Amino acid sequence: MSVDVDDVGMLCAAHALVQRGEAEILAVVHDTGLPAGVGAISAINEFWRRGNILIGGYDGNLGAPAATISPDWVRKGRGVYVNGLIKEFSPPITNAGQCWSSKAVYESVLRRAEANSVVILAVGHLTVLGELLESSATRTLVAAKVQKLVVMGGTLSQEAAVPEWNFAGCGGGCGEYDRLSGITSRALSIVGTGAQRVDGAAATMGFNSTNTAAPVSISA
Repeated sequence: MSVDVDDVGMLCAAHALVQRGEAEILAVVHDTGLPAGVGAISAINEFWRRGNILIGGYDGNLGAPAATISPDWVRKGRGVYVNGLIKEFSPPITNAGQCWSSKAVYESVLRRAEANSVVILAVGHLTVLGELLESSATRTLVAAKVQKLVVMGGTLSQEAAVPEWNFAGCGGGCGEYDRLSGITSRALSIVGTGAQRVDGAAATMGFNSTNTAAPVSISA
């Protein structure tokens, strides 16, 4: 929730699936350094009358306005809709400092979940998931509790002249975003080789279960 508005559409679609009885949202974690990004998440959750859903705030520097490439780049990385949602809906959470960290939310949700019961839907970067997978203890937790990881990413950086933003930023010269390629490669290499293309726009990594009615944790 910062520059691209697809995160808004995705979260609203997830809430609509909950409304239809087809999903349960366990948490929504933010994965870039715009502190107000969680405010947009909170506004959407409140609009759908699900303000009790856990929200995690990213505490890293990647995507922070101060670390973006120039003042002219999409309002210095702040985007055009986050502050508008906060102003329009006055959500209870408006800043990452009001939340647990995204990593802490991931760990809390997974520890409480049943084995092989969670689907992680990563619509943004893999910054937080990458942190989670770096520790052997939390890797074990992910392997035990997560049934499937679905990543919106398009083409992997090594397959395209212009890398896909979620995987590799702009490919170079984008400040802190230049770290994305390494973060993505490391995270996906840890997850393993069970990747499968879906409509050319997502990679699905299976873990151990085939349960298709699993609760969802969203990374946006």
